[in-house]
This record gives sequence, C-alpha cells and structure tokens, in this order.
Amino acid sequence: ALAAFLPGAAAGGAAAGLGFPSMQAVARYGVPADQRAAGSAIMFAIQRLGIPFGVAVEIGLQGSDGSLAPVLGVMGVGAVAGFLVGLSVDTRPTPP
Repeated sequence: ALAAFLPGAAAGGAAAGLGFPSMQAVARYGVPADQRAAGSAIMFAIQRLGIPFGVAVEIGLQGSDGSLAPVLGVMGVGAVAGFLVGLSVDTRPTPP
C-alpha cells in the first residue's frame, strides 16, 4: 500500500512546495504594504474554499467505472491555463 501511495504523495508535495510560494507572491503583488495582511487572508480564504470545490468537481467528473481520465483532462487544462496566466505576471522588483 505504501508503494502505491508514496509516489503520488511525493509528487503532490513537490507540486505544493513549488506552487504555493509563487501563488502567494502573485496574490500579494501590487498590494500596498498596509494591506498585505488582508490580501494574504483573502488568498488563503479563496484557497481553502477552492479545495472542497475542487474535490466536488473531481467526484462529479469521475467516471462511473472509477476512471480518472476525465478528471486528469480537466486538471491538465487548468494547469496550462494557470501557467499561461502566470507568464503574464511580472513580479520583478522595480528599481528605486
């Protein structure tokens, strides 16, 4: 059971470790310093609400035979869309 669980858990942990810092940086980009706490709170609230919504969508898309092919297709489209949106965000510091 561990051999089946470990690769997915490792991939999920790596994805979270790479994705969350970037998501936090983009969410706070352009937010004035005195409003960053509120910006972070809104980002985390949306994230926490999105998790159960995503699980519900996954369950709804799962095939009647238990296949995950439809779910993986939607996840792939979402990943590409998120990547393309991320390319348009410039978070480099501006020189003083």
